[in-house]
Amino acid sequence: MGGLRCPKCGRHVVRRTHRSGVFERLLSRVSVYPFRCQLCGRRFRAIQPGRRWVAQAPERREFDRLVARVPVGLSAGTLASEGAVTQISMEGCTLETDAVLPVGTVLQVRLHLPDARALEVDEAVVRWVRERTVGLQFLALRGGERERLRRFVAGLVAVYHGLGEDELRAPGWRWRRGALRSADFWFVVAVLIFIVVSLVILFPEVKFCPRGRPC
Repeated sequence: MGGLRCPKCGRHVVRRTHRSGVFERLLSRVSVYPFRCQLCGRRFRAIQPGRRWVAQAPERREFDRLVARVPVGLSAGTLASEGAVTQISMEGCTLETDAVLPVGTVLQVRLHLPDARALEVDEAVVRWVRERTVGLQFLALRGGERERLRRFVAGLVAVYHGLGEDELRAPGWRWRRGALRSADFWFVVAVLIFIVVSLVILFPEVKFCPRGRPC
């Protein structure tokens, strides 16, 4: 995951994600690639000079699934069942269950994390089914529950990538200098400069004078 930091939360737990549209494919020619923060979910583009990623088969998942073993309760209408999560991310999870869950089923999920209280996922949808294994995407979590999930996933990320607590902790204001590497930031700057230069060229009679002083 390197030293690239998320421009929103400042953590460098980010993953290179798939390009979307012709514009991003063109940007990749000049080493500008899209990334996704694995903790806050922010998608952003960043300049990575000298780096090239080999094109792979299409992969729509934007979050790493981390190995975990978490008991889970499932409910939907009259359905009530149990299972065990085998992989989890901020976006969803993979679980094993004996319940028959067709693709598209919307569930309420209770994740029995190691702390005292179960984590409530208000809505999760079944995306795929393979025998007893089911893939869920989380659709709705209340704010407090999302923060609990983030802390749990952060612990798994730390183990998976060998990171320390300092590397996962949200940094102070100094990290914002790293946001200057955001390609979106420099794109906005370039557009503003282009607009100003165009106005000067097209309307040379327009002058900008300090207040109270003649031009």
